[in-house]
Amino acid sequence: MNGKWTKIGCVLLVASMTIGCLGDSDHREVAQTISESTEGAVDAMVGAMALLESSQMVGDYAAVSDCGAYGDVDCASYYAPDSGELEAGYEEMTDWMADHIFTSDNVESSSSGDVTYLLRGDVVCDPDLFFDDAGYNHCVYEVDALEIRLHAVMNGDDRLSLDILLGPDEIHPLSFTFSPEEVSATTILENVEPAVNHVADTFGEEPGTFPERLEGVVELGYYLDGDVAKFALHIHEDLGIEVDGYEAFELDVEAAGEVLAFGVDMAAETLFGAASLGEFALHFETYDSYGGTEPETVGVELAGLTSEVSFDPGSEYVEWTGVGLGDGPAVISINGEEVIYIDLNSGIGGFFDAVLQLQDDDLKFSVEPGIELEIGTFFHRVADTYDGFDDWAYDEVLSFVLGGDDNPAILFAEHGVEVLRGHLSLQSEDTDLGVDADAGMCIDDGGDATDWSHPFEHLVAEQCMGG
Repeated sequence: MNGKWTKIGCVLLVASMTIGCLGDSDHREVAQTISESTEGAVDAMVGAMALLESSQMVGDYAAVSDCGAYGDVDCASYYAPDSGELEAGYEEMTDWMADHIFTSDNVESSSSGDVTYLLRGDVVCDPDLFFDDAGYNHCVYEVDALEIRLHAVMNGDDRLSLDILLGPDEIHPLSFTFSPEEVSATTILENVEPAVNHVADTFGEEPGTFPERLEGVVELGYYLDGDVAKFALHIHEDLGIEVDGYEAFELDVEAAGEVLAFGVDMAAETLFGAASLGEFALHFETYDSYGGTEPETVGVELAGLTSEVSFDPGSEYVEWTGVGLGDGPAVISINGEEVIYIDLNSGIGGFFDAVLQLQDDDLKFSVEPGIELEIGTFFHRVADTYDGFDDWAYDEVLSFVLGGDDNPAILFAEHGVEVLRGHLSLQSEDTDLGVDADAGMCIDDGGDATDWSHPFEHLVAEQCMGG
């Protein structure tokens, strides 16, 4: 026999024997930890969906169109994802991963609590999914050529970290954490471009245009604390994305830990959400729809955004706490000119708490200490290049004030907005339009408002006549 092939055969024999003997118990522990952890996340999503499906408020007010047009159906369940489909899809996914990814056939090396999988094309690719041998063989070639490794490390009895490594240089763009309390994915954005370049180089293709700047560390995951389960987005290092050229784009978000969350308290049967953004800046170029060649640069800047919300479907009760826009107003600009600003409660501490509750078929809204919202629109500053706005928006400041009581309240009803406690004022700074209403009065547009009229033009405040 040819000496070269004899040596290769010996190497393959030793390798196969080594893989067969390496820590099979560690391999099984990896697969079991991943399966049990993800099952908990799916259970939490199913529980949250069930609560949403039970809510009249969701059915009556959250639908974006008339679900009744499709027959006599419950709107809440019509718009909610199908929990049964979610569970079935999860089971199908975990079965496939057990057979094609986290299997002993893919184990490259193993030691106590540490397993490295090298994905092999003939294991990952399922011939039943392809129409012919050519498609299957191409899949095998691509998986082998990419050289994808999954490095799994058990941290304690029930916590697993899993790093995705690409190519001979083991580029590391993504990590996962699995435990009974957490299933999360963390992306190291500066490693995304080398990962994309590796894929392109492997197949002899051009990687295409990539952002001039891509930085930050972002984590998205499911987390369990007792009876409280949540899905959350974390920004651990300042997020920055910059794309030059046609329709340029730039985004900067300050690292602020957990910035967005949605979850369910299974014991209390309530849903909750939270936002805690730091400084946020988005700038992008866009071209008008009439064939213009000069781009318009649009900017959106926030000093911050905070809010916590809790929803009890059983009592149809929504509670907000700590709603605010940081240390300054939110600003929208066009070509460097400020055209919209939004200021919230800057004169009364910057934050408010509120409650929204279903009352018969109406919605009651109460707030502490009050709301002082001011919106300025100054599109006259860009009138020489853009004229697509309603006349009133070219130079206007609108104020929405709900106060006059320690806990002012209004009711959104068929007969208009009724003031239950305190005082509601809607005023225009640059015109004489606006209304004021005390407790017992209602504000309505009289049915005369149009899409292009001033938002306060047809408002009328008068004593409520009942629903």
